[in-house]
This record gives sequence, C-alpha cells and structure tokens, in this order.
Amino acid sequence: MKRERILYLGGGPHVRKHNYTRKLLRMLASGELGPAVPGEVRRVDVYHDSWCASNHGGRCNCDPIIKLRGDPRLN
Repeated sequence: MKRERILYLGGGPHVRKHNYTRKLLRMLASGELGPAVPGEVRRVDVYHDSWCASNHGGRCNCDPIIKLRGDPRLN
C-alpha cells in the first residue's frame, strides 16, 4: 500500500522551512502547477535526494524534484 502525505501550508511558520514547501509555493506562484482553483485538490510527487534530512525525520534540505501527478481533474 502506498503511503500519501497531505501538505497543509497553514500549519505555522515551521512548515515553510522545508525546501520542498518553499519550492511548491514558488511553483504555484509561477503557474508551473497550473491555475490555482479554490477547492481543487492537486497531488504531487516529491522526489528527495538520498542524503536529504527529510528521509530521516528532519527538514527537507535538498532541491527536490516535484511533479504534478496527472490531470488535476482526475486527482
């Protein structure tokens, strides 16, 4: 069974210290993830480097690859 994580950006200032959340916010602002539609859910895959602290319970400190998963209408 594949485990999924939900990103909640309203969780406080500590959430924004992860490199992957900062990158997601930049991608949203630039339109790379398509237009933001209220109430729409987007699923992304985040690929961290093997040495990234997030793989060991720490904060993301790599430059992860982030890919939108399929058509947002089907997510």
